[in-house]
Amino acid sequence: MRERLTWLRDVSGTKMRTLDRFAGRRDNHFSTILTRLEERQATDIEVGTLEAYARVLGVRFGWLLDGDGEPPAEETVRAAVEAARAAQAEAAA
Repeated sequence: MRERLTWLRDVSGTKMRTLDRFAGRRDNHFSTILTRLEERQATDIEVGTLEAYARVLGVRFGWLLDGDGEPPAEETVRAAVEAARAAQAEAAA
């Protein structure tokens, strides 16, 4: 899962803190998840958290969780993040 999250972050061109905000999570949460996965201490990552990141990044939860199926197109990921950015801006207005 770490590789998929890292790929999604890179493809989206979005900072981790921005992804945290779009997903409704606290700052550095995305980074913390990557660290826990790297250290193999990821047993306490909440399903709701992964679902929130999957939604923001425009991917299926199953693919994010275990790589099930085809990866999303890069354009799909970028479009999903831009939609989250627009929704955040609209909510702030």
